[in-house]
Amino acid sequence: MIIAHDIKLAAKFCSRLILMAEGQIVADGIPSDVITVDNLDKAYGLHSAVFMNKVTGNLDIHTYEACATAGRWKNIHIIGGGGSTGAIMRSLHERSYRLTAGVLQVGDTDADVATAFGIDFVTGQAFSDITDRQAHENRKKIACADLVILGNLCYGKQNLDNLKAVFFRCQINRN
Repeated sequence: MIIAHDIKLAAKFCSRLILMAEGQIVADGIPSDVITVDNLDKAYGLHSAVFMNKVTGNLDIHTYEACATAGRWKNIHIIGGGGSTGAIMRSLHERSYRLTAGVLQVGDTDADVATAFGIDFVTGQAFSDITDRQAHENRKKIACADLVILGNLCYGKQNLDNLKAVFFRCQINRN
């Protein structure tokens, strides 16, 4: 048994954790059940992302101060892929914007970032064209957004509908 104040270290080396705050047990169990966004918020008031780090294979935690959403854009939809929008996803998430994303392929680094930060995105199959269902889901997310960010990436047959969806919104907004 150890007492640790380094949550990442405890999650890495312990098979069971007891998360405490102000002398009270907040959670008890295996690391992935104890170290969650909700539990870190309850225990410490932390705004965080908790995810399995694909490089280390360990539970990872990213914490930051919650900021009030600024400006008129509250809901932002991001069209990306190929690692083109991971940094903007992280930056906007840290500023507490409500984010969604277009079709991201399984295994894409932008899909990994979206998953790590709990961003709702449309899951596409790697090396496959966007299906009608995925295109419809993407357009629904775009319709709910106050702002759409289009990443700087190459568009081709497999992801072209992401680009078409953005222009579809522009046409609707003009009318």
